[in-house]
Amino acid sequence: MDQGLVRKFPIGALQPGTNTAMVVAIIINKSDPKKVTMKKDGTDRWVTTFTLRDSPSDMINLTIWSGKEEAISLKKNFHVGEVVEVVRPRVQQRDLTGRDYSPAVTSSLQLVFQEGKTVLSPFLGDISQFTSLLRIPSKGSSTFLSISDIVTKDRHQND
Repeated sequence: MDQGLVRKFPIGALQPGTNTAMVVAIIINKSDPKKVTMKKDGTDRWVTTFTLRDSPSDMINLTIWSGKEEAISLKKNFHVGEVVEVVRPRVQQRDLTGRDYSPAVTSSLQLVFQEGKTVLSPFLGDISQFTSLLRIPSKGSSTFLSISDIVTKDRHQND
């Protein structure tokens, strides 16, 4: 394991290639594990994605490739609303083509769990700064409809 000093980074300060980062954030969404058959050797791997948030404006995805047992353990042991610490993930540019993940994230980067190197664990410190982040919408308010718009639209559809 790389013995470089680990430094805590806010999501907004991460840079591609940083290999000694620690991110502390709240899980705001989690995908169910999906089985993927690898083209290279035909083996089955499981992928789970957590959406993490550490401020009102900063969100990033953590992608975890694992075996079936670890995927089941991740689903059972980590939940939306839990504050976690991710130590030594690979920080890389997010693939902006292909899959859309909900909620949309603000970071152009993604975190990738590296077996034998990355550690994902519950954060044991003060979580008070994170709990309110669950109540902040992940999309801008410009995408919201007002109640009057909904009522007006409903009236027009019923005419």
